[in-house]
Amino acid sequence: MKKLCVVMADKGYEEILCSASKYNFIELRLDSLRLNQYQLIKINSLFELIIASCITEDTNDYHYQLAQAITAKIPIIDFSYNNIYNSLDLLKLAKKNNLKILLSYHNFINMPNTDELIDIIEVMKKYSPDYVKIAVQCNTLKEAEKLFTLFEIKELENKFILIPMSSNIELNRVRVDSLRLGSPFMYCYDNRATASGQMSYNDMKLMNT
Repeated sequence: MKKLCVVMADKGYEEILCSASKYNFIELRLDSLRLNQYQLIKINSLFELIIASCITEDTNDYHYQLAQAITAKIPIIDFSYNNIYNSLDLLKLAKKNNLKILLSYHNFINMPNTDELIDIIEVMKKYSPDYVKIAVQCNTLKEAEKLFTLFEIKELENKFILIPMSSNIELNRVRVDSLRLGSPFMYCYDNRATASGQMSYNDMKLMNT
C-alpha cells in the first residue's frame, strides 16, 4: 500500500503527539498550528515522515515558519510555486540540510489547460525538487483524467503528486486513482477535511488496499 499523509491543521500540540500511535506520515500546516521550535523537534522525533507546509499571504510569516521547520530538520519542506522566487535562500538552506524539497502548485478555482500546467512544471523542474504537487479544482471526471495525463512526464516518475480537488462527492475516489496511477503518496484527514474532495485516512486505507 502506498503512503497516506494525514494532514494536521486543527490539532493541539499534545494531540499531534498522541497521533504518533496511529499514523507514521503527517503534514504539519504551520500557518494553523503555530508550533514553536521545541515542539517541532519533539514531533519530528516521533514520526517516520513529516511534510512542513505553510499557506499564508504573509510573506514574513511564511519565511519564519519554514525557517523553523528547516532548523528542526523536518524531512520534507513544501515550497509554494507562488513563493519560489522570494524563498530561494530557504530552498538552498533546506537542500544544504539534506531535506527533501516538495514544490506545490494550487488552483482552487478551476482546472488550467494542460499547456499552462506544463509551463508551471517546467519552472519547478529547474529547482530539482524531490516531489512536485499539482492540486487543482476538477469538477468532472473528464477534468481529473486530463490532469492524470501529466503522469506521462517521465522525468517526474515517482515524484508527481496529482490531486484533483472537487466538491462533487462522486469524484472523491479519484484521489485513490491518482495513487494507483503513480502518485507516491496522497493527503487525507483525521477529523475533518482541509481541502475539497479530501478523504478520511480510514476510507483511503480501505480503498487503497
